[in-house]
Amino acid sequence: MIYKSILISLLMLVCVSPTLAQERLVFLGNSITWHAPNLSIGWNRNWGMAASRQEKDYVHQLAELISKNSGPAVVYPRNISFMEDHTRLFDVEKIDFMATFNPTIVVVFLGDNRKNVEGSGEVFSNRYLAILSKVRKDTNARIYCVTTWWNIKATDKLIHKICNQSLASIVDISGINSIPGARADTVEKHENMGVASHPSDFGMELIANRIFEKITSSND
Repeated sequence: MIYKSILISLLMLVCVSPTLAQERLVFLGNSITWHAPNLSIGWNRNWGMAASRQEKDYVHQLAELISKNSGPAVVYPRNISFMEDHTRLFDVEKIDFMATFNPTIVVVFLGDNRKNVEGSGEVFSNRYLAILSKVRKDTNARIYCVTTWWNIKATDKLIHKICNQSLASIVDISGINSIPGARADTVEKHENMGVASHPSDFGMELIANRIFEKITSSND
């Protein structure tokens, strides 16, 4: 019931009925995708971390691009960063809501908080692959895997390998965070350095554009 209530609330944030939407997007990510308010780190907003407004995070900027290109879109951003922090304990059944939402597109944006980056990556790879398998099992969605915001080469290499194996599309965002103005700490003051290290509105726009380019090119 909790997940159902969250889903209904999120759908109400966009002025489109799911039954009328041309595209239904699920985002499985970390705080860049969505973060609840947390005053202990100076974050009192309820969307992708460091974006100034909801419509400025990459989730909603991508939805806007898709809406202008192919018709109304609804979004369901979900923070599953627990998979990065406690990879062995992550249960893929936590994303069983997808069968109900029936997405046409699933964006997976994980890896920046991965523990033991110098390790083999076997546990991370297995859990990531389990997520993609769950998406395949429960939906007919197109899957897009985004590389890390912090250009973590070891993790990005794993993501490329996993997504190639799963026939998912890879969205490479390497280099974006080094573009002037892309990081929040370069354009706005934040109390917490963790928050400040996230993408700015412009950084979010660059991420959304990169995903949109991949979506439109794969539709050709």
